[in-house]
Amino acid sequence: MTDAKTNEPIPFAAVTITGTTMGAATDGDGKFVILNVPPGTYTIGAQVVGYQGVRKSNIGVSVDYTTTIDFSLKESAVELDVVEVRANATH
Repeated sequence: MTDAKTNEPIPFAAVTITGTTMGAATDGDGKFVILNVPPGTYTIGAQVVGYQGVRKSNIGVSVDYTTTIDFSLKESAVELDVVEVRANATH
């Protein structure tokens, strides 16, 4: 998994197979492995804070064959709600 603009690896991104509990996190080189996926056709999603999530559909998985999927994520602004904290000093 890489940054779409810089082509740098993105570590610690979550990669999931939609509709299952299977998934993985990318390593320091942006690589991931999901083992023991039954044969079939899947939608695979990737997301990490600070980037737009991506889904790829119609990913075929076959017995005894490694399926390689490359994700390129675009940066996105992280917008957080403003939290106001007020304290009353009492002495």
